[in-house]
Formats: sequence, structure tokens, C-alpha cells
Amino acid sequence: MFDLGFYEFILIGFVLFLILPAQDFPKTMQSIVRGVQKAKNGVSSFFAQFSDPMNEFNDIRHEIEKESQEIRKKLKKK
Repeated sequence: MFDLGFYEFILIGFVLFLILPAQDFPKTMQSIVRGVQKAKNGVSSFFAQFSDPMNEFNDIRHEIEKESQEIRKKLKKK
């Protein structure tokens, strides 16, 4: 989603270098980098909310599958 690589930052920096005055350029780049970092952290924390319940759900599903296999084996023996 917010996967900006090295070349994208270079392109953004070059365009801002052409547009902005020299004294504003470093502050602007720092604020852009901070904004991207906050966005990445926000997205990762958002998806982290769902990973714990999904892991728990997968654990329960695996337990049910194991138990169903055991029941099938017992039924085949009879």
C-alpha cells in the first residue's frame, strides 16, 4: 500500500528540489519521511489487530482437523 522504494524517494526529492527554495527543502523532506513512516506504522498496527484473532482461529481449526482425523481412524477400525 505505502511501499515507496528508493527510486520513488529520489524522484520525489528531485521534484521538490526543483520546486522548493533551498532553505525549505530539508525540512520538507524530513516531514515527508516522517509522514510515510507514520502511515506505514499505522497500516501495520491496523493489520496487526487482525493477525492475533486469525492465528487463534487457525489454531482452533487445526485442533478440529486433528480431532476429526482421529475420529475417522477410530470409525474405520470398527
